[in-house]
Amino acid sequence: MKRSFKIMISVVLIIIFILICVTVYLNMSAKKENVESSEENISTENVVEDEDVPIDYTRLDDSSVRILDGTIMNEYLLNNFINYVSSDDTSREAKINISVENDDGNKNLTVSFVPNIEGGTYSFSDNGEVREFKASEWSIEKKKEYEVLNAIYFVPSNLNDEQVLICEYGTSAYFSPTFDLTYVRDNSNEINTIISKNFSDTYDYNICTFGGDVTITYKNKKYSFGDALEMGYVTIGDILDQAEIDSNLGKCEVKLYEDGGSTEYVYSNFTILKFNQLEKNYDFYIGMTGSIYDKIENLKNQQKESVNQEEDSTD
Repeated sequence: MKRSFKIMISVVLIIIFILICVTVYLNMSAKKENVESSEENISTENVVEDEDVPIDYTRLDDSSVRILDGTIMNEYLLNNFINYVSSDDTSREAKINISVENDDGNKNLTVSFVPNIEGGTYSFSDNGEVREFKASEWSIEKKKEYEVLNAIYFVPSNLNDEQVLICEYGTSAYFSPTFDLTYVRDNSNEINTIISKNFSDTYDYNICTFGGDVTITYKNKKYSFGDALEMGYVTIGDILDQAEIDSNLGKCEVKLYEDGGSTEYVYSNFTILKFNQLEKNYDFYIGMTGSIYDKIENLKNQQKESVNQEEDSTD
């Protein structure tokens, strides 16, 4: 009887010991998770954006430049980069990534520009192999070859040096649009924000209409501009790619601005404007035909003056 009692006591003690060990282990695990979570939150909250970060043209839309079997996607990003490095004001760094995919293999290209007192330096990475070019001795240019091929080169100022190919791609003959854009003027000069950058996970700029309404026809169905964007039937990259193609076909006129690379596509009944200003204005507009750049800039300045006057009156 005494022996059975001793065995029972031993079993109970063993069970209690096991429970204590499990409890201690769970408490230690919970503390460790809390510490890791706290460290992760601290590291996230302490991130401060640098006001002088390079202009990364791959971030101006939802994808970077891609050349697939001779067809380019997001060509406007490449054009923005070329326009910027060719402008009079190149005070900030800039870069662009280009992926090339064809039967000869795949390439990952990066072209970057770093300003300095001598005018700046280009860095060209071709699948990890890097070459550098002085901006005072080399320029980046787009050339039309054989009437169907667009080629981007580093072009030397010294005629004894050979130009260096960056990439090449076909023309709009290989492209078929999947949507139709319609703009209806409403005789106002109001800016209507369709998507705000403050509430979008896709775009880091505002998408607006100016003085009218826009609809998108996709697969024979008509959608409001906002609905078509939200449902993914069209992207701003699609619209700008189509505008670039239309400019090559003579369907619209292109206007370039030396403010960092803003581009305007003027059609017969509407105008597309993609800001790319050095002061970090990347907003997108569709408005009435004719140049709308100055109209929007003037309207925004008037709004700022009105706000300043109201603040002064309250003071």
